Amino acid sequence: MNSLKWYILLFSFVLGTHAQATTVTVGGDTVKVGEVATMTCSYTLVTGDALTQLAWFRAEDDGSTVGANPLVSLVETTNGRYSLSNDKDLMISAVKVNDAGNYLCRIVTQNVQIADNYDQLIVQYVLEPFLKPEEGLSIMINGTATFTCTSLDGIPTPITITWIKDNVILDVSDMQKYPSSDATLTINKVVETDEGVYQCRAGNAAYSGNEGKLSNNVTLKLVLDTTTEPTKTTNDGSKSSSNRLGSGAIAAIAICVSLVALGLACYITWYSYSNGKLCFEKTSTEINEGPSEVIGLTNDDGATYAQVQKPAKPKEPKKTDNAPAKPKRAETNNTKKPDANVELTYVEVDHSHSGTGNKIIRTEPETEYSSVQPSSKR
Repeated sequence: MNSLKWYILLFSFVLGTHAQATTVTVGGDTVKVGEVATMTCSYTLVTGDALTQLAWFRAEDDGSTVGANPLVSLVETTNGRYSLSNDKDLMISAVKVNDAGNYLCRIVTQNVQIADNYDQLIVQYVLEPFLKPEEGLSIMINGTATFTCTSLDGIPTPITITWIKDNVILDVSDMQKYPSSDATLTINKVVETDEGVYQCRAGNAAYSGNEGKLSNNVTLKLVLDTTTEPTKTTNDGSKSSSNRLGSGAIAAIAICVSLVALGLACYITWYSYSNGKLCFEKTSTEINEGPSEVIGLTNDDGATYAQVQKPAKPKEPKKTDNAPAKPKRAETNNTKKPDANVELTYVEVDHSHSGTGNKIIRTEPETEYSSVQPSSKR
């Protein structure tokens, strides 16, 4: 009986000693980006012992501290965004995404008892998504448009996508019109009413509705087919046919052709008038009867003439009918004296030429002229 009492007393002593061991309990927290996080720390000391130090550290998943220096302690209660509350709890202001992780509370007593524990801080967030193609879309009528919402990340998951058009939530319930509307939006048979500015909004359980993050703006434009007249829906639901680009292009081409033709006609008229000829006047046949020499020019009756000497033909036997001789033109100071063995021929020359290179267009050998001007040889 005495032995039994002894064992009972010994067992009670062991249990009492274990119950008096120093212990630490840490409570984690879950907050959104920008909020204030509070990590709690509570401890139990052995009877007769007292607390001498308390400090907070970042910790790895196995409970080891990250670095040797604490974030805050009873010695230094404030450190930037970190502070010690109630001499034991850790507070983190303006929480950031990278604040998520493990935090460890450690205490030291007068009897040099060391105890610690850790828990996790969860930071909820949603990253701002990015909508592609960034440069926008230009789609022909009845074509297919595709937008992709990228850079989807956040806690908690899953990430939900809402599609926005012109700052209004897009109804994508029509599966034939919008066969895909998750991270990729597909629009079938694009019409004018599909034109506008598109965005995607990312959200999760913590960031729902307007708390979600909006993407960049991407514009969808409709390009009409110039070879056809597409049907478009009017405000009253009726359909009308239009070909804005086609008709405009045709009208522009027609105007350009007309202007070119008008300019050409004006140039021909001016050129012909400045040279004394009508636009479509038929000229006389050019003379190419062997070599000749221009010995004088004259302007008379609105035309330009040249005095030309040509080699004389062999003299014919004199006629016996005493026919009168051909009249001879009196020489003037401005007229070059012809050679003895040539005869004079007067011809009209092209108004667009003078001097060297005159083009002979008509001969009138019996016509008399005045004020013959000298000219260089052809």
